[in-house]
Amino acid sequence: MKPNALSGSQEDYLEAIHRIGRRKSSVRLSDIAQEMTVTLPSVHGALKALEKRDLVRHSRYDGVELTPSGRRIAASVYTRHRALYAFLHDRLGCDAETAERDACRMEHAVSGETLSRLLRFLQAGPGRRDAEGKPS
Repeated sequence: MKPNALSGSQEDYLEAIHRIGRRKSSVRLSDIAQEMTVTLPSVHGALKALEKRDLVRHSRYDGVELTPSGRRIAASVYTRHRALYAFLHDRLGCDAETAERDACRMEHAVSGETLSRLLRFLQAGPGRRDAEGKPS
């Protein structure tokens, strides 16, 4: 892991803030706790660590917001997650719950090169192949 790399958990917090922000005008600690099924003290601790890295801003009354760097990372994690979910669910036929769980695990490890190839694969229309490489 790179010295300044984020942990998978930190990426998950940024992604959760991003997802909540897409649905709501203000992101509160309780929203994050509910989204991630964690306790408020866990959210508070994670936000402190992300604030130190200048990835989020948090004030008691204004909620949580991503900084420009935080938005960039959160959007990247969200994109990786959605692509992996689409591949697992739509192309491989995994059930939604399994695809969601596995995409969440895989999003932290997939390389940029693999993601680019996966996105190209998902965007390709005709000539699709199944998991065994056979035309579908």
